[in-house]
Amino acid sequence: MLNHERRIDLSYRLFNSRDLFIAGLLCIPALVFSHNLYFRAVLFLYFYVFAWVQGKRNSLVMTLFISASIVFFNLLVPYGKVLFQLGGFKITQGALLSGLEKAITLEALIMLSKTSIRSDLHLPGNFGSLIAESFQIFEELLAQKKQFDWKKPIESIDLVLISLSEKPITQHEWQNTMKNKKERAAGRFLLILKTTLIWTFWLALAF
Repeated sequence: MLNHERRIDLSYRLFNSRDLFIAGLLCIPALVFSHNLYFRAVLFLYFYVFAWVQGKRNSLVMTLFISASIVFFNLLVPYGKVLFQLGGFKITQGALLSGLEKAITLEALIMLSKTSIRSDLHLPGNFGSLIAESFQIFEELLAQKKQFDWKKPIESIDLVLISLSEKPITQHEWQNTMKNKKERAAGRFLLILKTTLIWTFWLALAF
């Protein structure tokens, strides 16, 4: 199995950051405008795995916690058929389905953003440069999250920021060789195939 560093290296070799960004934008309508909960759930699982393949760090515990919280607070406003009751707390079908839809959609959008936005994405203008630098710093912060001590949050943040200021932001250089061109072509083909399949299934389920 590929370790974290090798997955990151593979992602940079296969995919251009602009291609990832465009593919992500094209996937948003299929996710947001689909009324099929199962389809959204499948997209969430796909984006979760794709983010892992790219070397992005995901916390399954945090994902489940956020999803459970959204569903719970949605159940506080009951409507629809009562499925069962725990004391005075009613679990209703309408509130449960609505909560699941919100949770899955939110988590899928988060995973989609992770697969689509990379630190080497360059947007035009000064604002684009600022955003790109912010992405780079954010990825560095995530890479050093093990150094964070929740018992000493302020001190931990200071230490992480000092360590970032003492070293340059790492860049993954892409060499314009025939081998790398073939890898990028294969990556672009995979993104086109992925986007086409998502749109095909979305339209098939819609009609």
